[in-house]
This record gives sequence, structure tokens and C-alpha cells, in this order.
Amino acid sequence: GRGGVVVTEDGERLGMHYNAEAYQSLDSVLQVFEMMWEDYEAVPENVLPLYCELDLFGFQAAGEAILRIHGGMHEMSDLFDCKGPWQLSVVQRKDRRRRA
Repeated sequence: GRGGVVVTEDGERLGMHYNAEAYQSLDSVLQVFEMMWEDYEAVPENVLPLYCELDLFGFQAAGEAILRIHGGMHEMSDLFDCKGPWQLSVVQRKDRRRRA
């Protein structure tokens, strides 16, 4: 999710660097949520993913942007009129964390 492999001059791979700033636009965050609902069927429609679910599907940068730039999942829930993970039962949240 909007990351790149960092490669040194001698060609050694250092791993992924995720760019949270790539998700400064709320439209880009909404696209991630829609992919999680529609394409991956990872979460029910209009229910926001857990941060661990974003990580699982390679959207670490989107999760960081949600926390650092956009005010967190509560803010996203209000903006997009979606149900947040905290509105699910404890059992549902545990099941989703286990799957991720």
C-alpha cells in the first residue's frame, strides 16, 4: 500500500518503506476502505477495518495516515458514516484480529 523497497547502492534490499503522506487525501483513504469491503471482502461494507487488517492487506501506510494525519478511526467513522470496529462485539473484534 504505497510503499517501496529501499535498496542500497550495493544492491542490498533493506525492506519496505511506507509513505503515510501518500494518503493525505481523504479520497485515497476511502479507496482503501472500499477495496477492503468490495475487492478483498475482508470486512462487511460500511464497517471500517481494524488497523491489523489494514496491515495484513499491505495498507500499513494508510493506517499510519489515519492515525497521524486524519484523526484516527473515530474521525473516519464520522466522516464516511461507517461503523467503527469498536461498535462490534468483543467476540467479533477478537475473531477479526485472529484472522489478521
